[in-house]
Amino acid sequence: MVKREAKKLLPTMKIDAKEDDLAFSKVRATIISLTDIETKFGDKVVATMNSEKLGDFQIFVNNFSMEKLIEAYGNDDENFIGKVVEFSKEKDTHFNKDMIVMNPVK
Repeated sequence: MVKREAKKLLPTMKIDAKEDDLAFSKVRATIISLTDIETKFGDKVVATMNSEKLGDFQIFVNNFSMEKLIEAYGNDDENFIGKVVEFSKEKDTHFNKDMIVMNPVK
């Protein structure tokens, strides 16, 4: 069990992709686990996901996604396990970059 908190105004993952790329198709996936890892850019959270379309895969959980997960399920990451999310492309208004965001499916 890890208590999570949304971090404000930190860089999010940056992407350069076209609208028709797989990353931007409306993919739904189930959260299998969350793991903290150290990178040269600081500590990051990696989610292991499963989707019928993609199988098992991992993705960095950016701050906007973490905030949405906390709003939907609380700050205990055990509550995230087994939940379904949908990925979408959104604009980071602070850094003016495109990012992939996990949106809880209710």
